[in-house]
Amino acid sequence: ASEADERPPEPRPAPLAIPATDLATDPLPRGVADEATAAEGDTVPPATAAEDGSESPSPPARKGATREAAAGPRPAPGPERPKPAAWTEREPTDPRFPVPHVMHGTGPGVAGWQIAGASRRGKLHAHEGTYREDDWWAGVDAGQHWNVVAVADGGGSYPLSRVGANVATRVAVDVLTENLPQQEFIPSAIQGVMVDALDKAYVAIEQEAAAIAADRPGTTMRDLATTLLVVAHCPVQRLVAVGQVGDGLVALQKHDGTWEKLSHGEDSGRTAGEVVFLTSVANRDWWRRVRQFKLTAPPRFLAVMTDGVGDDVLEAEQNFAMLFRMLEDASRRSEPSGALLEWLGYDKPRSFDDRTLVAVYPDPPDSERAP
Repeated sequence: ASEADERPPEPRPAPLAIPATDLATDPLPRGVADEATAAEGDTVPPATAAEDGSESPSPPARKGATREAAAGPRPAPGPERPKPAAWTEREPTDPRFPVPHVMHGTGPGVAGWQIAGASRRGKLHAHEGTYREDDWWAGVDAGQHWNVVAVADGGGSYPLSRVGANVATRVAVDVLTENLPQQEFIPSAIQGVMVDALDKAYVAIEQEAAAIAADRPGTTMRDLATTLLVVAHCPVQRLVAVGQVGDGLVALQKHDGTWEKLSHGEDSGRTAGEVVFLTSVANRDWWRRVRQFKLTAPPRFLAVMTDGVGDDVLEAEQNFAMLFRMLEDASRRSEPSGALLEWLGYDKPRSFDDRTLVAVYPDPPDSERAP
């Protein structure tokens, strides 16, 4: 097992952080914006260009001449420049397989720990009137040894990816809570159960696609494409196992305030924006997609998130500090998952994906809870 006290590479720097920005400054994606503004009239003709490509300057003013005279006759007004397209909120028109736009919940973990999670439909899905494609689920084993979390991000180009995300998270959590070791915490045994959870999630999606195809001919497993990120945490043994197909982020905060990345990111694809899905893994090769960590000390927080949150957090070092400060505050609230859901509504330019975040943390004493 890998030691979690080996620091990962520092996140790549970026000028933008997570604090809220004015929504009006957040442009729509290029293709969506072009479609939204296409019918709003002609655009303003470009400025006259000089031979070198720069704008032609106005002739210099003679000494004593007025500004208007120097600039020449005022040109006739051209067509009004269209205003930037605005984000909107639309309801889905497809009644099949509906999912709520938000989902959140808090529940007891094992050994005095808590699990709180939330998921929110992204701005782009809201603007297009489509469903949230992220999903999450969590649970504990009957022996009270393991906290288990699964998050999934359905592929945006696939019509039933939300169904795949729902099936994958629930099946994976069920497999882990029913089969993780209860007495001998041998790494090979844990690895085998994690691999089995990924494989059974794959099979469940395959079966769900076949069932849908009976009423909707032409439906294939590909239509349910989704990522899957599963985490099993044993507080007493200080063990964390991570199974990952596709993108997403698992981050751990220590009690000294430092953080570590436990997810690997190998399935982000060969090119930017390319993602490997659970439904497209060649030969169902799950073994190399599972990692285990023997922690040197209990973590303060364990955060599991889809790329809608993870990519924003990874943009700048200070974003991790903001994330864990928020979790510190949320953990003391009467309804922690409600605080997570509220935070997931942050505005950030060029961030419009679904957002899902689940936190595992020690239950704070009553003296530290917010009134």
